[in-house]
Amino acid sequence: MGDVYPWLVLAPIFGLSAQVFFHLVLCWTCRRWGFFRRLAVSSAAGFVGGTVASVLALLEMQSPAADVVVLLLFNALIYLALSYGYFNFIQLNVSSLRIRMLHELSVNAQGLSEQKLLDLYNEREMLEYRLARLVQGQQIAERRGRLYFRRSAVYAIALVIDFCKRLVVGRRIRDAYTPSSPAKDGSRADPA
Repeated sequence: MGDVYPWLVLAPIFGLSAQVFFHLVLCWTCRRWGFFRRLAVSSAAGFVGGTVASVLALLEMQSPAADVVVLLLFNALIYLALSYGYFNFIQLNVSSLRIRMLHELSVNAQGLSEQKLLDLYNEREMLEYRLARLVQGQQIAERRGRLYFRRSAVYAIALVIDFCKRLVVGRRIRDAYTPSSPAKDGSRADPA
């Protein structure tokens, strides 16, 4: 059948393509599902697609068992890195305050006053909105006026992201920005 090694190399990219395809399909067909549920299902579909492509290529190559295990793990790590990059790409528009403010300014030809931007991005309202979503999504619990941590899928995702950041950058996510502490040069750190 010819050389199948390129198919093995491209398997994680095939997995990412499957993830993007399924994510788009789920966004159009499963509107009631939350953002993270659609992303988790499409990520799993991409992982399965990349793994199947890897296994088929390895079977055709008739590789020894030890090579199969190592190459499957390697392709899985590559897929997870690509999937993590995709997650950050699609979250960019949602999570980056700077990008959202630039978008507001770009769609308002007459411009916006600083006060209007402050009204649009009221810190208290954003915090209340995020807390309400965390309670509604059962990621935190509210009892007698106090908030409590609950284990959830989002927490598991945060742990994976924290682990990846430690691996790549060498520090935890919360070390990057603490609102109550000044930056090393004495100025306030910018959260966006």
